[in-house]
Amino acid sequence: MQVLKKGHSGVAVIDSKKRTGEAGQYVKYAADDPDLAAVISAARSAGCEVRYYFSDVKTFAGEEIPLKIVVTEIPPGHVQPFHTHETVHEVSVVNEGVITEIESDILDETDVIALKQTGTSLSVGETVVEEPGKRHTIANFTTSYAKFTTTQSARMQREKFSSDWKR
Repeated sequence: MQVLKKGHSGVAVIDSKKRTGEAGQYVKYAADDPDLAAVISAARSAGCEVRYYFSDVKTFAGEEIPLKIVVTEIPPGHVQPFHTHETVHEVSVVNEGVITEIESDILDETDVIALKQTGTSLSVGETVVEEPGKRHTIANFTTSYAKFTTTQSARMQREKFSSDWKR
C-alpha cells in the first residue's frame, strides 16, 4: 500500500474568464506550496476551476503505476475546452452536484444551447467512460460548484488487465 502524504501531487487553478493560453488562465501549484490553502480559497471565491492532480502513484518499491487521477471542482456555468485523449481511457465519477458530459466533433464551448441539448446530465454516483480518440468535454450548467473524480489509465487490452484478486 502507498499513502500519498498530501494526497495530490499538485493543484491547477483554471480561470474560465480568460482564454486558453492567456497569462494566468492555467496556473499550476506544487502540493507543498505554503500558500496553497489561500490560493484554493481565492480560486473558489473567484469562480475558477480547481484541479487536484494525483500523478505520482508508485508502489513502495518505487514502481510507477500507469494511472493518473484528477479531482476537479468545476464552477457554475463553466464548460471545459473540448479535447481528446490518444492513449488513455478516462473514467469520471460525479462526487457532488450535476455535470453534463458532451461528445461532439463539431460543437464548441460557446454554443451553450446546443451543448445542453447534446449533452448527458450526470448526478452524484454516475460515471462516464471516454474512449481514446473521442472529442469530449464536461460542463456545469447549474448554479453551484460540482465535483468529479477522473481516472486516466493507460490503454491496454482487457485480457492483460484481468482481475487477479485472490484469497
